[in-house]
Amino acid sequence: MSSPGKELLENNPFYTNAAANPWENRYPDVESINKEAYDGICRLTREKSRNPEVPLSVLILGEAGSGKTHLLQRILNSTINSDSSTSFVNIKPILNPNAPMRHLLKGIMVDLGRDNTSLPGYTQLHRLITKIVIDFISVEVDKNPETFDILEKNPWRFFHNKHNGKSELSILQEKAIEHLHSTNSEINKPFLKVLFQLDDDSKRGIIIDWLKGEPLDEEDCKRLGVADREGKDEFFLENEAREILISLGILMRRYHQTLLICFDQLDNLKSTDLYSAFSQMLHIIINDTQGILPLIFVRPDSWNNRLKNNVDIPLSERLEMNPFTLAGCTRDQANEIIRLRIKFFFQDKWEEPYHWLHSQLEGKIKPGYSPRQIIILANRSIQSSNGYTNQEINPLEVLTEQYRNECDLVVADFDTWPPDRDQLELALFHFLKNQGNIEHVHKKNKDRINPYAIITDSENNKIPYAFIINTREHYNSVGNCFQRGVDYIDNRSGKSVYITDPRCIYKKPGWKVTNSKMKGFLDKGGEIRHLEKSDIARWYALAALIFKINEGDISVEGGGGILRNVTQNELNAFIGTESYFGKPLFALKTPIITPPQPQPDYEGLYRDICTNLQKSPMKLLSTTLLIEKVNASGHNISHEQLLEFCGKRKESFLIHLIKQGSSIMLKGTCQV
Repeated sequence: MSSPGKELLENNPFYTNAAANPWENRYPDVESINKEAYDGICRLTREKSRNPEVPLSVLILGEAGSGKTHLLQRILNSTINSDSSTSFVNIKPILNPNAPMRHLLKGIMVDLGRDNTSLPGYTQLHRLITKIVIDFISVEVDKNPETFDILEKNPWRFFHNKHNGKSELSILQEKAIEHLHSTNSEINKPFLKVLFQLDDDSKRGIIIDWLKGEPLDEEDCKRLGVADREGKDEFFLENEAREILISLGILMRRYHQTLLICFDQLDNLKSTDLYSAFSQMLHIIINDTQGILPLIFVRPDSWNNRLKNNVDIPLSERLEMNPFTLAGCTRDQANEIIRLRIKFFFQDKWEEPYHWLHSQLEGKIKPGYSPRQIIILANRSIQSSNGYTNQEINPLEVLTEQYRNECDLVVADFDTWPPDRDQLELALFHFLKNQGNIEHVHKKNKDRINPYAIITDSENNKIPYAFIINTREHYNSVGNCFQRGVDYIDNRSGKSVYITDPRCIYKKPGWKVTNSKMKGFLDKGGEIRHLEKSDIARWYALAALIFKINEGDISVEGGGGILRNVTQNELNAFIGTESYFGKPLFALKTPIITPPQPQPDYEGLYRDICTNLQKSPMKLLSTTLLIEKVNASGHNISHEQLLEFCGKRKESFLIHLIKQGSSIMLKGTCQV
């Protein structure tokens, strides 16, 4: 039987100290940590619900590792019940200063469109529709309180009950919209029309895309009954996004709901244009919408020395009206972090490992240590007790592990990483900048061709390259990209590469003009990289890694056990070293497209995963071992397929990140 120290080393709950997305955070929360900030946010949320027209905001100041993610997770957990009056979204850093309203709208709709883990298929958007319909029925159709109560307890009925082949929601749609619009004429009517089609699962993807402000293909526009956005200028698209945001606020106010919008990783605002875009997002939330409360998380020095000075004075004064500072931990709170993490992993066998580690940490934890410092101390004690010295850790190895984890998280929750041109461009730009055979990497503003570079091939020829990243699925947009590629090749005698997300189409039989332009592009030597899911996940994972490095969310121990943040130069070295980074994001040789894997037997796979996890002492297995076991039962699934399968079944499985790679844990009992 192995010792407690060995068991902790093999299944180390403390190996990573990198901050997670609150939707991804899988560790138990110590509710007494930063309780003052949490209680204050709850108080302001209630105030916003009672008085939605009052302009409010929350400023949370805290160093990296001070418990911000757990605070966000606590807030999120309080909103996920189907009858909650609060919704939660987390906005990724803005990269395009010309599209602040669309960036905000996209971030909101992505998170509002997430499945509720306790009620799969039911999202925060479904909850909002339920409020609208119940209001209409209670006022216009049936004023019996008992009927109202029944509807509140069974919101799913609107989306699944059928009458003559139509859902109750589609039957009520037109009258409910007219009822709402008669008292709130400023609401964007197409927004309501699209929202009310969420009962049709076959349209869900294009519904969310439209709500995010994306231009749709003509056929999809007809399916939703909306106007085509393609060809509209930036002003029109920004103004439409603003109208939808205001309409969303009206719905929040009318139904006594509050939408919490979290802004984090603000050290990624690297230019005055991005600060201006961020200010525009805050202005519309605070001054022009109702029922929406922004939460701004920022490090104290970033606020005082950068952000505060780059937003206008009235806005900074507004933000400072409700400040909260994240504090360090008491010894009792530190012990509780350690106890709960070990108990979460080891379940009913937690006591011996906990008491062993508690004795190892005796006298080492000081009051005021941040949660991250405590996790690092715990990891250091586990490592040193098993023969690992306190020598300086190679930051490139830390980045290798973190990047692998980010890739797994993207694959497991792919729908919450929708096609995003700006993030793909960010990843490609950083990759190209750090390759030894690539030079003069640059971008041009307001140009759909980005970035540009000169690449030295295997025969030492220096070739100009233009990269066209496109995630729009409209024939005009795709055709224009191909034409620009042709123009570049003709004018520069170079190469052009069209890159897109695997979920984005770039050809259709009916796109005759676009298909002709595509043929001309290929005939000129242009290349199309329609990346596979496992490949594109690495692009989004690199963008996520860049965001975390800029924010100081990834730490490493230097000599003598001193903690420091991983630097930008170390990130550059990691990206430029294939032995750490892995296969390149872009290679001169066009990759061979692997044939799609057959769909697994979902019912059988679910059963076999559950059976193997139930047999494991901790109901936890590494993805490598779990794949080996289920494939021995007759399946043939890959690492990515397993992660995606378990990621879509959050009610049954949790994905954990350990030093050896991702692992799958059984959550509760399987519904076989």
